[in-house]
Amino acid sequence: WIVVKDGRLALAWLAAEFFGHPSREMRVVGITGTNGKTTTGYLVASIFEAVGTTCGLMGTVTYRIGTREVAATRTTPEAPELQGMMREMVVARCGACVMEVSSHALALRRADGIQFAAGVFTNLTRDHLDFHADMEDYFAAKRRLFKMLPADAPAAINADDPRAAAVIEVTGRPVTYAINRAADVTPGP
Repeated sequence: WIVVKDGRLALAWLAAEFFGHPSREMRVVGITGTNGKTTTGYLVASIFEAVGTTCGLMGTVTYRIGTREVAATRTTPEAPELQGMMREMVVARCGACVMEVSSHALALRRADGIQFAAGVFTNLTRDHLDFHADMEDYFAAKRRLFKMLPADAPAAINADDPRAAAVIEVTGRPVTYAINRAADVTPGP
């Protein structure tokens, strides 16, 4: 027996260790937000595929491991299943993985132990308040993804969302470009 303060955090790191840290062997792009995660995931995966990089996909609709598709049971699986699928992606020669990272997964530490290469924030609208205490708690969960990014990892943030500045602040680095509907690309600060 090993006594730990946070069983979910320990499970995530043990799963990463058990499966040999597969996220270190491919580029993992995490996408979070209330709406648009699935569409964004398919768009990012298609960019990887267009340049010849086989890309795994995990999200609300399906899990894609190489050429194999598996029906999704939840947007972001529990840590052991998540790490196991990423190991299968590495074995299937995926050079990248695009995954929707739900607020539940972030709050419950399912994605801890993953080395993300980039993060995407789509938006924050009223949802999941049956799980989160309030909108601040919900946003704090979403923002965790950007706290997990390495210092040099790019972050794409929807500048039209009122919470964009708070996400940018968490990244701890200047933003070169932020996506804005009013103009296709707006130079950042």
